[in-house]
Amino acid sequence: MSAVAMPPRSSPEADGLTRAFAEFVCATGIAAMPQQVRLEARRAIADCLGGALAGAGEAIAAQAASLAGEGAGPCTLWGSGRRASARDAALANGCAAHAHPIDATNESMRGHPS
Repeated sequence: MSAVAMPPRSSPEADGLTRAFAEFVCATGIAAMPQQVRLEARRAIADCLGGALAGAGEAIAAQAASLAGEGAGPCTLWGSGRRASARDAALANGCAAHAHPIDATNESMRGHPS
């Protein structure tokens, strides 16, 4: 596995570790990722989406989705087709993804990737 250099960025203290990580991910092309990394990423995404779709009808997911605005935003609330802001969709989709205990069953990651 070859190392990928971090792109130039401002300090994590100034912009936050999340911003630094997001910049790194956005600057890293898929061709730079080893095949095994791409495979595990696909598995993690499928695991997250499967868990979210299974949990989308649960009370906690419905409660989180009810906090989202009515059709306002570019993001989908998984399992419903409704639209919301990125912030509201992240909350509702995250609650759906963790609504069932099946969300911690991917052994290769020792837990749920979302």
